Amino acid sequence: MNDFQAWNAFPNDRLWYNKYFLAKFLGYNCGTIISPNYTSIIRPRINLYGCGLNARVVEQSTTVNQDEFWCEFFNGRHLTIDYHRIGGKWIQKATFEGFNNKHNLQQFTGWKRVLDVVDIPPFITRVESDFVNIETVAGKVIEIHLRTNPDPIDYDHFIPVWKSAQIRPDGYQYIPENSKANHLNRLGFYVK
Repeated sequence: MNDFQAWNAFPNDRLWYNKYFLAKFLGYNCGTIISPNYTSIIRPRINLYGCGLNARVVEQSTTVNQDEFWCEFFNGRHLTIDYHRIGGKWIQKATFEGFNNKHNLQQFTGWKRVLDVVDIPPFITRVESDFVNIETVAGKVIEIHLRTNPDPIDYDHFIPVWKSAQIRPDGYQYIPENSKANHLNRLGFYVK
């Protein structure tokens, strides 16, 4: 299931796809119209395409488009964590750390499986979906998806392949993008 399908399947839980709502709900320093005069991130309020589409870090006061918001910038590890509800209990499944830089938030350079244990936030446990994917930066929840991670999580390390030319690392094979993912500008992955 991708985010468009989850959006349609769980209309009562669509609020969790609104990143501005989530940031306000969690008490982060955030807002609209003009970002503050310090490092912050500007992103779409709702992005069903994923991959940090149109997210950007700004270092000074910047005008924000009406479908975007600004939020304080969190600097730290980026984790994506899958949870599956089984018998009424949420079980943590695949957990990966993503690597990118603040100058290109959309194109991750790789994802590696990690063994971090992260409890599902209690405010999200009452959703209709039995699958939830949560993304965190520096331990702060930044995104909630009502589906599992569509990336090739059977591998311990995978490298996204973007439309811009990339060289395949030695010992890696190419696999195409999962058609369910619906990510923009990503062609597939190099996996080992």
